[in-house]
Amino acid sequence: MVTVQHCDYTRWGLTVAPLNIQTGEDLRWLPRHRASGIDFPPDDYWLFDDNRVVFTLFENDGHFAGGAQVSDPQITQQCRTVHQQVWALAIPHEQYISM
Repeated sequence: MVTVQHCDYTRWGLTVAPLNIQTGEDLRWLPRHRASGIDFPPDDYWLFDDNRVVFTLFENDGHFAGGAQVSDPQITQQCRTVHQQVWALAIPHEQYISM
């Protein structure tokens, strides 16, 4: 999910995205204004194998502090549902950069 107008970090992500795509990743972008009504978890996360979630942790000063792995069925179901909703709205990279 990205904020429009893009910040420097998003512009960098758009620039390096082709490297991820070359390795087989299906990379898509979702402008925040298109994500209303989605029940996002409060923290950034990675969903693995549809049954394991790793939440990204940060120190109070903003420095990366690692990840917290969760396999609670309710939490993983919420993350799967959010993924499905976001994926349906997200714009494939090539289409997004040509807009």
